[in-house]
Amino acid sequence: MLECALFTTRKFLLKKNEQNFKSVFTFVQLRVRMKLLKDMRSEDNEHCKVN
Repeated sequence: MLECALFTTRKFLLKKNEQNFKSVFTFVQLRVRMKLLKDMRSEDNEHCKVN
């Protein structure tokens, strides 16, 4: 059952591979950007606390 689901998922992913890759890539970019912003903000806060 699980193998069948994996196979159909893989086939589906292959069919929409390019589209999925682009959306996943942009999603990951957004996540990284958000994380960087959060890190920068927390660093700024730490910096403010130190001064």
